[in-house]
Amino acid sequence: MIILGVGTDLVSVDRIRRLWSRYGTRALERILSEREYLVAESLRDPTRFLAMRFAGKEAVSKALGTGFRGLISLQAMTILPDALGKPTVSFSDDLRNELQRRRFAGIEISLADDGGWALAFAIAWAKEGADPERF
Repeated sequence: MIILGVGTDLVSVDRIRRLWSRYGTRALERILSEREYLVAESLRDPTRFLAMRFAGKEAVSKALGTGFRGLISLQAMTILPDALGKPTVSFSDDLRNELQRRRFAGIEISLADDGGWALAFAIAWAKEGADPERF
């Protein structure tokens, strides 16, 4: 395996709170995938959830070396916990197919929040012989 890239992002929870106060569910629709949206709408205050997902998706886009463009969008990624609570990243069908074509193998992500900040760290790796072309 080879490391494709590393990404990190830090988001002010207050910034996301202002976004949520101003735009409400439109903010949810812009940042979250359908599965994440279902979780967020069940929360009394989804601000922390939104901040951590936004930071996580930024970190993933940086680890992939692309930022948000083409197939890579906020809604094309889903970050939800597995059965043990570890955050996992999944992709829309189109993005997953493109990543597989380029021999992408996986991504690890870590999320944390404290003191009004949400932090994400992501590492993307590929199989040997991966296409080094960026998206």
